[in-house]
Parts: sequence; structure tokens; C-alpha cells
Amino acid sequence: MTVSAVVNGKSAESRISEPTRRRVEEVARMMNYRPNALARSLRTRRSNVIGFYSSYPYMSVEQPFMRHVFGGLMDGCNAIERELLIFQQRSEQHGEQLYARMVDRRVDGIIVFAGQRDPVAELLRQRDLPVISIESVLEPLPAVTVEDEDGMAQLTTYLNKRNHQHIAYYCPSHQVSSNVRRARGIHNTVNELNMKLDTVAEPDLFSAWATGHWQRALDDWLDEWEQRDVHLRPTAVICWCDDRAAYLIQSCRNRGIDVPGQLAVAGFDGFAPAENQMPMTAVRAPWKQVAHTAVTLVEALCNGEHVPTETRLPVELVAGYSA
Repeated sequence: MTVSAVVNGKSAESRISEPTRRRVEEVARMMNYRPNALARSLRTRRSNVIGFYSSYPYMSVEQPFMRHVFGGLMDGCNAIERELLIFQQRSEQHGEQLYARMVDRRVDGIIVFAGQRDPVAELLRQRDLPVISIESVLEPLPAVTVEDEDGMAQLTTYLNKRNHQHIAYYCPSHQVSSNVRRARGIHNTVNELNMKLDTVAEPDLFSAWATGHWQRALDDWLDEWEQRDVHLRPTAVICWCDDRAAYLIQSCRNRGIDVPGQLAVAGFDGFAPAENQMPMTAVRAPWKQVAHTAVTLVEALCNGEHVPTETRLPVELVAGYSA
């Protein structure tokens, strides 16, 4: 009992003397003793591990969005002395195995980055496990998001002030809440300012990322744009993320299309590298802070605390070289 109290940091509660505590710690060091984490988790019903699950195919630190998310997750876990365990779905069968691993007490809570119809997310919605969604809302799970609608409203207003009356919005075809809100921010502002809007939906997100279809889809749209009468072309395009905007800018340059002279281009995220000390025009979203906040809220749920249904973080309009 004395050894147990010391190695579990409860010597003060057990009224163990300072000399005895030092003797136990010295013997533990000599024996290279470490408490058994599995046994401790069975006793405390806590693993001290927070999980992160994504159903999307771009789980790589080379992708700027995921780099910021991973950074926020790690900072958040370090702040509360928790470990981070990452899960990614590769197939429907693998998803069932992942779900089983998530709910077998391997993690205390889960942060989810997934689409509305993801089967693992659907199972987690029905489970009594602390779960927080990030980037989009997966009702009834609590979520940490950004001000998507306000950001796109700001960007559309900015383009209008730059004398753009006909714009295009290039967006994904899947209806996650972030995309719906961004589209609403653009549509509402376009109507208020009496502008013209073309909406272009790219192919299915999963196949687009896996096969590179999104690059071809952007090139196809640019082909169609060039074939239009110059007076019928959008003079600016808003892309739903920086990756699309950066690729479109490069494609324009390859074709001799002046950006922003002939076609202004803007993105959402604020991650694209600057050119000549100037950033790309975009809505900058604090994705690292989103992930850090999600960790804090999962920990609160693990402790039996109430958390908001949705936490929205503010965004910032960055006026740059491309629009």
C-alpha cells in the first residue's frame, strides 16, 4: 500500500513520511520501475489518450490544413498532459474495426473530422463517448467551427468594392455545413449588392482527392471561361479552399491569363505562400486554434462538464496580390 501510494502520487493523502517516500522512489529508480499504464487505466477508467478520427483521404502534414490541425491537436494534448492517437478510415471494413478500437477504452474521447454520411461518425453519434466535431457540424455532436458565412460575406463585399460585378464560386459537391454556410454567405451578399454569381461544383470530394480530378475540373472550368465572350465572363472566382485557388492561379499563368487583371482569384484558409511579400487574397481561418479548442472541450466532456453545442471562431479577410 505504501509503494502504491508513492508511485501514484498520493503519498501526502496517505500520510507517508518524507524519508519513506524518498526511499520508495530511490528503489523504484534502481529497479527501473514504471507503473503499468494498462492496469492504471482499468482502475481509473481513463486511458489519458484523446483520439482524432478523419474519414478524408488527405491526412498528411504536407497538406497545410492538416498541418495546422495536427499542430493544434498536439498543443492541446500537451497542455493537459494527454496523448494523441490518430485514426483514419481506408475502407468500410476498416471503418468498423476503427470504431471498435475507439470504443474499447483505448481513448477517453474523440475529435472527428468527417462528412455527414460517414459511417464511423454515424456510429459515434449513437455512442456514449465524449466526441467533438471540427470544421463542420455533425448533429447532435458538439462542434468547433469558424465563421464561414461571415468570412465569405466579407470576401464578396471586398470584391464588389474592387469593381467585380460578376463572380464565380468554385465549391465541393458534398453538403457539409461549412460549404453550405460559405455558399450562403456569398449568395446573400451577391443578392444584397445586385451582383451576378456562377456556382461551379467540383466532382465527388473523395474521388477528386484520390485521383487528382479536382485539377482537371478546374482546368475544364478555365477552358470554358476562356471560350466565353469576354463580356460574359466572371471577373473573379472564389475557391472554397486555398489549394484550389493556388492551383487556379498557376493554371492562369500557364495560359497567359493575368491574375488579377483578367481574373481575380481568392481562397479560404489563409495558408497559401506569399509572393513578393504579399499573401494571396483569402479568408484566413484559425484551424490550429480550432483543433486546440476541440481538445479542451473533449477533456471537459470527459470530466462531466457541459460544453456549447457549437463554438465558432472568428476569421479574417486578407487582401493580397491575387484579387
